[in-house]
Amino acid sequence: MWYHLYEFPDDKVIESMIALSKRFGFYASIEGYTFKIEILMNADDAIKYMFG
Repeated sequence: MWYHLYEFPDDKVIESMIALSKRFGFYASIEGYTFKIEILMNADDAIKYMFG
């Protein structure tokens, strides 16, 4: 199992997720290959986003 971490500006979340999907989309045609995009942040940042 492989993990990749990417850092990008908060205002580019959607664009970055689209770019990553396009980059790894080719590999999805390989039998058994899967990829999953997860947004990682610490609890303090998450609370700021939830309660703005």
